[in-house]
Amino acid sequence: AASTRHGLTVEDGLAQQIEAESQRLGDVAVRTGHSAGSIKHCKVGDVVIELGPDSAAAGAKIAVEAKEDASYTIAAARNEIETARKNRRAQVGLFVFSSKTTPTGMEPVTRYGQDIVVTWDLEDPRSDLFLRTGLSLARGLCVRQRQHTQAEAADFSAIEAAILEIEKQAGKLGEISEV
Repeated sequence: AASTRHGLTVEDGLAQQIEAESQRLGDVAVRTGHSAGSIKHCKVGDVVIELGPDSAAAGAKIAVEAKEDASYTIAAARNEIETARKNRRAQVGLFVFSSKTTPTGMEPVTRYGQDIVVTWDLEDPRSDLFLRTGLSLARGLCVRQRQHTQAEAADFSAIEAAILEIEKQAGKLGEISEV
């Protein structure tokens, strides 16, 4: 109650933390929880972070969802963040459990594929480390995905070049057989 954060909701406090961290890193965080996303009438996804122009994955998006609800299990959180990613057209998801309602036995920072689940306490600045770690991991996953996508594009270019060369050589074989 004596904290400077007292009186904020978990979502508001989290949004403030994410906005500050995003600004520090050159990214842009936008509160999106009160507006529908790409899924009709769906407001899932409290904040969307767009990686800034200096990032190796400039323009990539991270959807963030926060809950202070004891009924949420890790499975429910994973479903929710998957929906948030789809709804906000994000590459990576970050689900933030309030430390007051974190499922028993959950690690402070956990990754499930393209989603990260963290525990954070609005009233305890020491837990900001878990949030920053989750954000850093999310940014890294965006970069990895971008590199993977670029490598796939390069592979397709090489395949297309090889096919064109084969067609060219096949044409020459046709000319030789006519002689």
